[in-house]
Amino acid sequence: MAKHVDQGLKRQVLGAVKNGMRVAEAKLEFGVSDNAIYGWLRAQADNSGTSALEMARLRRGRTPTSGR
Repeated sequence: MAKHVDQGLKRQVLGAVKNGMRVAEAKLEFGVSDNAIYGWLRAQADNSGTSALEMARLRRGRTPTSGR
């Protein structure tokens, strides 16, 4: 069963991930599941279909296939 996560915590987690923190690190630091984090990122997809996570990677100059 899914547990409710405070909107403030959700914003903190998403902000950290968008600023370069890995989802695995955010999972441990904030105590939320990686599935929840990925779900939140998917929900924030923009109108072009690009997810918030992908937008963050693009801003950092990374591509999904570049490894880092």
